[in-house]
Amino acid sequence: MRRRSARGIAVVVLVGVGTGVAYAVSEALKLVVDEERPCRAVRGVAAVADCPGAGDWSFPSNHATLAAALAVGLVVLRPRLAAVVLPLAAVVAVARVAAGVHYPHDVLAGAALGAAVVTAAVWSAAPPVARAAAVLLERRGRSGAALGDR
Repeated sequence: MRRRSARGIAVVVLVGVGTGVAYAVSEALKLVVDEERPCRAVRGVAAVADCPGAGDWSFPSNHATLAAALAVGLVVLRPRLAAVVLPLAAVVAVARVAAGVHYPHDVLAGAALGAAVVTAAVWSAAPPVARAAAVLLERRGRSGAALGDR
């Protein structure tokens, strides 16, 4: 916001909204799919931490959804961060499988969902949201108050 970039503000807002929408879709899919977690369904698989309770379904992984959504959003905002944030999102996904609380397809689906929703939100809505942000920045500028003053 200090740079007064309407596009930057629009992307930040859309990444947040897209991440929230991706999480909500992930939760809705869990209610439809009803897939038991490997720590409960596969003999000999034990979760490293506590196995989530019955009714806390496996597909898709919320952690992978959120990690991928935020990683993609950060890459859109700052492409140089890709070398750091994309591997970190992958580590989150792999850790969920290694912990015994998700199957590989759970984390792949979650990551694809998070990345797709944030990408779609930014791609489809950035221009109108940036126009709205530009209007707000212009009004703020005319009022004599700098964005960083607060």
